[in-house]
Amino acid sequence: MFHIVIFESTNEVEVVPAIWVKDNTCMWPPYKHDEIVKAVRSQEPTGPHWIPYKVRKILTTYEEARVKLPEAERFTDLTDSEDSPKRKRRRLLHAYNVYTYLYYIDTISSNVFALAVIRTILTNQEVIKEQMGILVKLVYDLKGTAEESSSLPLETFPMASLHDLQVLEGQLQDQEFKKNLVIGGTAVKDTVWRMMGFLLTNQVARQLNWKGVNGKGAFKTLTLKGVINEAVRRNRLTATSTDQEVEQWVKRWLHLAGDRDGGRRARQRATNNLV
Repeated sequence: MFHIVIFESTNEVEVVPAIWVKDNTCMWPPYKHDEIVKAVRSQEPTGPHWIPYKVRKILTTYEEARVKLPEAERFTDLTDSEDSPKRKRRRLLHAYNVYTYLYYIDTISSNVFALAVIRTILTNQEVIKEQMGILVKLVYDLKGTAEESSSLPLETFPMASLHDLQVLEGQLQDQEFKKNLVIGGTAVKDTVWRMMGFLLTNQVARQLNWKGVNGKGAFKTLTLKGVINEAVRRNRLTATSTDQEVEQWVKRWLHLAGDRDGGRRARQRATNNLV
């Protein structure tokens, strides 16, 4: 690991091995330029004749260092004009050489990074395995719900007329009937559209919209709307969904009723005949 630090006595920015820094003190080797580069690159352990300097750590990871180094240099440039105590300067590298350091760090860190990626992949595999177990359980739970709902008069669905819809509205006053009608899904859209497709034919859907404008029936006033909401709430995958999300997908399903069962192709043919 490497740090980017600011030496308090000179406001100079340096990249140094983490083992050189302790309690805001950096041990600096009394070497020439090339030897310092080599010492940084190899993360050489500190020696008895190294010189201690007070520092402030800015960053402690290579990735952050590459992004933040120019900002650190600008900051130190602004503070260079302030008076600082005079003392004998060590052999520091200039700012442009920090980029050379980072190149070396990149090379050194590659193997460490690869090991970290492998550990992450293995961890993710365990998470995926656990999630698959949860999904399998959900499938069995949904299957059990479907088997419990077999007492419904399934031959009456989907409803093919507004009269049938009104009859269903009356039946929905029975809470047990209402409970059995709830169908699950894997997402809000999936649950809503599966319910709507089970309950209504497109012929009926074309006669409805959310608010009941343009001479159509208002879906938002139906007890059936509450059944759709309950279906979403009972599904553990969509239990936290809002009424607005459910409403959005009901509106969309009703809006697309004219396109289903060949409706879109019929309109296109009619348009082409007029041209």
